Amino acid sequence: LLLVVFPFWERRVASPVVDFSLLSRGAFFGGGSIIALQNMAMYPLLFQLPVFFDRVRHLGARTMGQALLALTLAMMLSSVVGGRLTEFIGARAQTLAGSLLALTGLWWFADFDSIRVPFDVLPGMLLMGAGVGLTSPPAQAASMSTVGREQAGMAGGVVSTMRYIGGVAGTTALGVLLHDSASPASHQRLLFVYAGALIVAAALSALLPGRQKRA
Repeated sequence: LLLVVFPFWERRVASPVVDFSLLSRGAFFGGGSIIALQNMAMYPLLFQLPVFFDRVRHLGARTMGQALLALTLAMMLSSVVGGRLTEFIGARAQTLAGSLLALTGLWWFADFDSIRVPFDVLPGMLLMGAGVGLTSPPAQAASMSTVGREQAGMAGGVVSTMRYIGGVAGTTALGVLLHDSASPASHQRLLFVYAGALIVAAALSALLPGRQKRA
């Protein structure tokens, strides 16, 4: 409710906290939305997998923690590479490739009934982490490139807020749709939400700039 009221309030004050006209800029809206949608797919999965291995496969938390570490490491390493790669292929191509890579990683979870141990999801975790890591730097840079120095703080706050809204939306979907945490079929139902978010993120990459010619 507050998110609905807030824009109306901001349009009526002399010095708004958020200038919502930023969202009318294609690259800004596209970059922030891509980050939000990828978090909508990744964050709830980080909650879901430990529950799955605990309630369905009855495995310990330490084993699952090692698998989650793989996603984090892949995301960190690919972020470093992604920041430099954008100079050569452009934000549009890189965010598209990263979203498709994350979608490929999600495909690894297509049959929860066949997942027995954390090693079964390790390749998917690595691919998703690499995809998100490749996508975040160019998406955020493309968003920030549309604003001047005087709006940089505001724009950075908006992008960060969109990031967390995506994560909250995904974990909310997890809480609503996971009716039976002991059923593989119930876990698998959530993949449609994650896949939909990543497909829309891939489509929004068209709003970002392509490769910039060097002077």
